[in-house]
Amino acid sequence: MPHYAVIDTNTWLDILLFRNPGSNALASALKHGTIVAIATQEMQDELTEVLRRPVFLARHSDPGGLVRVMQKWSRIVTAPAFLSGPACKDKADQKFIDLAVTYPARFLISKDQAILRLAHKMKPCQTGLPELFQCVGNKPVLLIQSRGQQQRVLKLEFDGVSSGQVRLERWGTVALLRGLAVEPEYQYQGVGTALVLAAEAVARAAGARSLYLFTETAQPFFSRLEYRRTARETAPVVIQHSDQFLHSCPASAVLMLKSLASVPSERCDILS
Repeated sequence: MPHYAVIDTNTWLDILLFRNPGSNALASALKHGTIVAIATQEMQDELTEVLRRPVFLARHSDPGGLVRVMQKWSRIVTAPAFLSGPACKDKADQKFIDLAVTYPARFLISKDQAILRLAHKMKPCQTGLPELFQCVGNKPVLLIQSRGQQQRVLKLEFDGVSSGQVRLERWGTVALLRGLAVEPEYQYQGVGTALVLAAEAVARAAGARSLYLFTETAQPFFSRLEYRRTARETAPVVIQHSDQFLHSCPASAVLMLKSLASVPSERCDILS
């Protein structure tokens, strides 16, 4: 049985037009049928109208081709006859909420803050940003994000049970990955990889271009994810002033770096 997702117009633009790396895992899951989008004719028409605007035609001259990709990855259903979900302050976004609740959908994926603020009212439908979407094996998941003044915590849960988490700190274009932990019963199942890839997507979306981490034992794991060892003395000042650099990590810990400026190697080709 497929997992269904409601995807808002801005996220479709990220997938189809802008090819935003933060939506790459979502695009790949749609392409391979891991999830199926559900949409109404109104949502399809809205995407078509937006893609035909001159500013977007300058980026892609065949909006019809992009809409056909959306149709290929979607199941077009009848719009709910009445308001059925929590009321959204942005009335234009109410249709996404009502469809997700009525169908029902496993995920509601959106970048709109008016929708995201209702995430706690949407359960069991999981609501979140496209960069928080990952796949663990063939199982789609949407990570939970909490944030402080400078730090974000990303958690992965299966059926309400925590399987792991990672912390992300950012200073402008520089970010630090720390505290990657996977519960013993979920190790060697792809949970750690999903957490790191989601953290990279969140950091990139926030404007980070370099992601650093310290490790004593997991250098082979991070090397497989395209992190490379780098000398401590070459780290930016903000990393050298971090708690991990100064206090938490011993001198034996290896500093590793990944550039977020380039397009990820796992980028999905939507037209193939």
